[in-house]
Amino acid sequence: MEDEWTYSQKLDLIHGRLLVSCFRNHRGVLEQAFKHLAPDGWLEMQDADFPMKSVDDTLIGTALWEWNMCIVEGAEKAGRPWTNTRKYKPWMEEIGFVDVKEELLVFPVNTWPRDPHLKKVGLWFQHDLLEGLNSTRAIIDEGVGVEQ
Repeated sequence: MEDEWTYSQKLDLIHGRLLVSCFRNHRGVLEQAFKHLAPDGWLEMQDADFPMKSVDDTLIGTALWEWNMCIVEGAEKAGRPWTNTRKYKPWMEEIGFVDVKEELLVFPVNTWPRDPHLKKVGLWFQHDLLEGLNSTRAIIDEGVGVEQ
């Protein structure tokens, strides 16, 4: 998506989900999307906000918070910052999108919510997070990508 878009026709809908870690230049991708949308076309971005936050600040100082900080720092050093999500709306408005709407949702990382739907979402995300952390542990244990 960061290469020049060469579509021969305008698009009615461009949708992106969980792309926070994909780009060196998020704004450039949004600019290309704007140029390639048909009149009255839509761009929808669904993304995560890093570092993770808790509704009551209990995450700060925990091992999970430390992991978040390592992810944010590493992504920045790799030139693919994970902290751009909050910039999407102002960038879209500056680029020329109209009627930009931002909706912030709670996305639990475990089963703490009382709401049955959020509890289920939390269970799924907890599974995904633990799988990802397990993979990270294996990489660290093997010294993959770590200067010795």
